[in-house]
Amino acid sequence: MRHMGVLGGTFDPVHWGHLYLAEEAARFFSLDKVILCPAGNPPHKENVCASPKARLKMCRLACAGREKLAVSDADMREGKTSYTASLMKRLCREYPDTKFYFIIGADKLQKLHMWHKAEELFKLCDLIVCPRTGEEVIRNPEAEKMGARIHVMEAAEFPGASRDVRGMLARWESPDTVPEPVLAYIAVHNLYTEDLLPRLRSMMNAHRYTHTLGVRDAAVILAQRFRVPVMQAALAALLHDCAKGMSTRELREIALREQLTDDDEILSSGAMLHGIVGAYLAKSLFGVTDEAVLSAIRYHTMGKRDMTDLELCIFVADAIESNREPYPGLENIRKAAETSLAEAALLSLYGTRDYVLSQGKEFIGKSYETMRDLEARTENKE
Repeated sequence: MRHMGVLGGTFDPVHWGHLYLAEEAARFFSLDKVILCPAGNPPHKENVCASPKARLKMCRLACAGREKLAVSDADMREGKTSYTASLMKRLCREYPDTKFYFIIGADKLQKLHMWHKAEELFKLCDLIVCPRTGEEVIRNPEAEKMGARIHVMEAAEFPGASRDVRGMLARWESPDTVPEPVLAYIAVHNLYTEDLLPRLRSMMNAHRYTHTLGVRDAAVILAQRFRVPVMQAALAALLHDCAKGMSTRELREIALREQLTDDDEILSSGAMLHGIVGAYLAKSLFGVTDEAVLSAIRYHTMGKRDMTDLELCIFVADAIESNREPYPGLENIRKAAETSLAEAALLSLYGTRDYVLSQGKEFIGKSYETMRDLEARTENKE
């Protein structure tokens, strides 16, 4: 007979605390598996932020490769309010010859006897109670009289809480209590943050909007690869071209009015100005106050000395996003981006310089400064 744990919840979103709790229960009680079951329509939870489909996907991403964990959609198949007793009946049918243990926090123990069809639930599974460090476990004699078989796990401090995680995500912060694949999914699917896409769509043409989404997706991948805060990268990528739809005259007027630059070379170039003005719009229109994000937007075309990994991430994502029409050197830049942001940015600058000069135009001095700095960092001389 198999012994399997069941951990239910909204998982909105799933975080390391959930995974730690499940794996500790598996270890402490020698369980073969612990199944995470995201609730489809929980009866006692309001304002669940992510859809059932999204929460199921996040759980699957979080549990991938973790030997003791599995994920089931059993609690969301019927599309109606689902109670624990109903969930356990379904699981018992799906997994015959299995002894089940339903995992709950110690804070839920006192009302256990009041749960929907509690006596039926107690016949279907044992209960594992998981207290946090310093939390007293007060037994529930009413539930035990009804047949509840309750096992108490040793107290532990479980990292993270979904409410705190959602608060950080709403501020475009990257909580370290969320597994990276889950964080990437959240960033790409605009979960738990203000939806900037409708306003962005109104500010740019269809081609530029598609490019913006491509840069966002590329930036998230690069951020994971090079340990850059994913949510910062996603936000900077979404807003990097928010001023691109303006004419050079409009960009120049804003730059002069707001005293964004007094460099005549930059003031004469819409290609350079849209990053500087874009950072201004990101702050004034979209309310971004994170200077690291604003700097990544500001320098995503010409770069600067001592670029941060976030700045390089946006610079490179802009050059290699999947919707880019093929251009000379693109595949070399993409290949370099697998191992070095600085090397990829340098190759991109080389390509831009060669193209600008071939058109009989001057390559901006600030970009030459960036190039020399990146050459020193990568020890790459043409």
